[in-house]
Amino acid sequence: MYYLIGEKLSHSYSKEIHNGQGFGYELKELKSEELDEFLKNKDFDGLNVTIPYKKTVLPYVVQSDFVKSVGAVNTVVNRNGTLYGFNTDVIGLIKALDEKGIDVSGKKVLILGSGGASRAALKAVEILKGESVVISRRGENNYDNLYLHYDADIIINTTPVGMSPNILGRPVDLTYFKNLKGVMDLIYNPDKTQLIMQAEKLGIKWQNGLSMLIWQALASEELFCGNATDESDIVLHKRPDLFLKNIVLIGMPFSGKSAVGLELSLLTGFEFIDTDSLIEARGESIRDIFLRGGETEFRKIEKEVILKVSSLSKKIIATGGGAVLDGENVDRLKQNGVLVLLERNVLPEELEGRPLAKSVEEYNALKSEREKIYNAAKDYTVDNDSDVTSVAEKILKKVGVYENFSS
Repeated sequence: MYYLIGEKLSHSYSKEIHNGQGFGYELKELKSEELDEFLKNKDFDGLNVTIPYKKTVLPYVVQSDFVKSVGAVNTVVNRNGTLYGFNTDVIGLIKALDEKGIDVSGKKVLILGSGGASRAALKAVEILKGESVVISRRGENNYDNLYLHYDADIIINTTPVGMSPNILGRPVDLTYFKNLKGVMDLIYNPDKTQLIMQAEKLGIKWQNGLSMLIWQALASEELFCGNATDESDIVLHKRPDLFLKNIVLIGMPFSGKSAVGLELSLLTGFEFIDTDSLIEARGESIRDIFLRGGETEFRKIEKEVILKVSSLSKKIIATGGGAVLDGENVDRLKQNGVLVLLERNVLPEELEGRPLAKSVEEYNALKSEREKIYNAAKDYTVDNDSDVTSVAEKILKKVGVYENFSS
């Protein structure tokens, strides 16, 4: 049996990656006081190791020369009762940077954090002939004197700041770095951290941690299977196609978001979430919220719900008609999701009891008012002009994952 070990693993995609390749693989959360017994029992064939144990496991393993040079382990193989430690993070990081054309050769690279993942980043930058500066909470280079390094060309974040469920965190403000040419964030859940969202808005090349996660996982599997005896033997092939984002349906009331969302859930196996239902699950109907506090109170509650669901992954999310009127809601939903605008002609009888549009004329006026906002928020538009299965399949084709779920 193979495991990922770490302290908190709810954010991890490792099980999906390895099981998708045919491995028996599970996540195993361990407290620090449990680690010693687990490693000494050796009741496993192989391990991946994540925060905060990449340096802690070093005394328990026979270290490859490469691990000795890095100072951290992320892969452990049990060979006839002897544990051998390797580091495939470096390989994964180099491949991930190359995928996005982020060139560190001859560049000043700020590495945020000083843990085990930071050691891998240091080694990768060394191999790629860059100049590294490690920024930690304490030490010569820290966040209090970060201004000394505003000339950095590349930033690599190896800290957990911004990781799900705390998706609003950001370790640094990129606007101060005028020479910045690339940002790599080792976090992969959410898909776009606040750091990456800012890089994208500033027009800076970026890469998240999913690509690195997949490449290092494939490298560790070569060691698990015996196809490689150490890091120098690893020959990586094409990474598998994984879809781990949310599909978020936006659009006017009665555009069919709930019905199509439920069908998407059936086709993909992803859980369906309706944000309006979550709001009402708090104990008050949407109509009563409007009567009590008006639209202002409703939007406040809606924003809290959207922040919560935005930290999730592999969900089908149907939002309320006005959810994307708040730009912060859009940013949150885009951190881990693809936004699909659903269009449909509404019938007069469907508008009875609606708080914001009580006639077709009012509805169309509201739709016209929101059109620019919907178009700015969306990634794709799909017409809800046929049966729900056909519409759901159109969405999967638009998003580019139809083949994943059509077999």
